[in-house]
Amino acid sequence: MENISDFRTDLEFGQEAERILGGYLRSGSFEIKRDRLMHETGRLYIEWQSRGNRSGIAMDDINPIWLYCADDITFGLFMDASHLREAIKVYKSECEAGLIQPPGDWCKEGGDENTSRGALIDVHDLVRIMLSLVKPVSK
Repeated sequence: MENISDFRTDLEFGQEAERILGGYLRSGSFEIKRDRLMHETGRLYIEWQSRGNRSGIAMDDINPIWLYCADDITFGLFMDASHLREAIKVYKSECEAGLIQPPGDWCKEGGDENTSRGALIDVHDLVRIMLSLVKPVSK
């Protein structure tokens, strides 16, 4: 693929992303999750069930953008919810196939009194899977 990058093209490309993300931020169409241990463990917990009911990323009416932040909010992962749902499915398949080594777990108890279930996923695995789901923008 030929590199057709120049300042104006790159500027317009960045400004388009600012408009798209700004729309999400202005409309409040995002969910912020804060993980108290991500900075220590390198893993984060993505809930999909609570007290036997669908919750978290499994909900149909969730906001389209999710931001998972480290405890002090200096680092975060900004993700599209539909891709995050798909990433959890891929992670589940990888866990069941024995491709993910413990302590990774697609069905980990957690939350209040361990009444929730979610994926305990290594940040590296999450980023790897999320990047595999990226669809290039047509030029």
